Amino acid sequence: CAARRFVLISLFSAMVVPVYAARPAEKAKNVILMICDGAGFNAWQAASHYQHGRLCAEPFEDFPVHVGCTTYMLNYVDRQGRALFADAGKVPRAAVGTQPQRYDPQRMWRDFNYAKGTNSYIAYTDSAAACTALYTGSKTTRGRIAMNWNGKTELRTIAQIADALGKSTGTISSVQVSHATPGGVWAHNPNRENFGAIFKEMVYRSGLDVIMGAGHPLFGNGKAAAQSSARTVSSVHFKYVGDKRAWDDLSDADGAGGFRLVQRKEDFEAMAAGSGPNGEPLPGRVVGLAQVHDTLQLGRDGRRMAPHDPKNDHVPALSTMSKAALNVLAQDPEGFFLMVEGGAVDWANHQNNLERMIEELTAFKEAIQAVADWVEANSSWDETLLIVTCDHECGMLWGASTYTDCNNNGQFDVGVDRFGSWQRIRSRGKGVLPGHQYGSGGHTTTLVPLWAIGAGSQRFATLVDGVDRRAAAIWCFSGKYVDNTDVFAVMNAAMSPGAP
Repeated sequence: CAARRFVLISLFSAMVVPVYAARPAEKAKNVILMICDGAGFNAWQAASHYQHGRLCAEPFEDFPVHVGCTTYMLNYVDRQGRALFADAGKVPRAAVGTQPQRYDPQRMWRDFNYAKGTNSYIAYTDSAAACTALYTGSKTTRGRIAMNWNGKTELRTIAQIADALGKSTGTISSVQVSHATPGGVWAHNPNRENFGAIFKEMVYRSGLDVIMGAGHPLFGNGKAAAQSSARTVSSVHFKYVGDKRAWDDLSDADGAGGFRLVQRKEDFEAMAAGSGPNGEPLPGRVVGLAQVHDTLQLGRDGRRMAPHDPKNDHVPALSTMSKAALNVLAQDPEGFFLMVEGGAVDWANHQNNLERMIEELTAFKEAIQAVADWVEANSSWDETLLIVTCDHECGMLWGASTYTDCNNNGQFDVGVDRFGSWQRIRSRGKGVLPGHQYGSGGHTTTLVPLWAIGAGSQRFATLVDGVDRRAAAIWCFSGKYVDNTDVFAVMNAAMSPGAP
């Protein structure tokens, strides 16, 4: 029951906090990174208000580490030091170098528009640069997947480090498996939009053992998705799985690259319960493609959450995928690294669709609970590190009446709309959408939350970059914040024998 889970984690927190800074960091056998794409503090609070009617009701909120996290990337600059807009994976002709965007708490709370700037990637990161920072500890420019700023040098990812230590590795997502965040766990590419090349690297030239998510070429997005023949499907449908030739290789009897292909919901559920498909042993390497093209649930018809718009019932939940991946990876006696992404939260916020955003974030929270339960049943917090964070905020989500939308376009427009005051997301009761207002259809540079528990998590206390006191007052945490590159530093130090 939920109460039991809360007590277990609370007791662990009570044990850890008194010695938080005193004892040396433990080495982690297992490292799990969970990324909620596009969810800032206000998204988490909106989901909590809807689900519970109040805040501070989530078990993970009692993890011993709870800080903010900066998400900025590198901008290209010209000879005058001016930031230049760049398309994903492109270097502007006038660029002579790069500089970090940074996060300035004073400007953040003085200027409502600061977080989104001109609605371009000059003010904020994209998911490719953000995941590169999380996985490699290095900042990069827009669109780069584990590559340096100009796309010419590969950066070593935490999954590669884990693999070199003899650990198994995995990546799962609620969106396409070769999208930026799941693909960037191992793949290296100067442009995040090269989905086919990213997938082929994941399958044919990586040490990954688990790849799970959406992107199935023979299915659509809806509840009544029907399988098509590979012979009749347009080639564009195969882009997330390499191409038709790669799909034919993966889906034949012997799989590809040593991977077993799993597609049916019941096979994911079998692995989550500890056995392989059809009662067989768990596979050693698995590509799990849910029978849906874009996302597990967000892409279905309508804009309402279930039950108003019924969910796809032929695909696994993210929590099921998480348990399945953990069971496969745990067969390695040396341990594992796993990344779990709730990718469609970002997509819902791009659409300014609070209902579907809450539905997606709730599914991600269920995955957090499933992971925590698995650790307590099959491992321990003494040997496992769990970090939960976000790659960036999306939607500029605030409480109702934060600004006056003078032109009624649902966005904050400088010189047209009038900012009033910072308004919190307000509860209207359990099961009722909270009072809210979107200010953008894009990303922002606002702080995002980070929670951590387990082996080596105390290292975050040594990496604090600053304190945002206004954020502390509005979002009810210490106000201390780290950078997304620090996530890599903590994971690497927890996992690697020689790391400081």
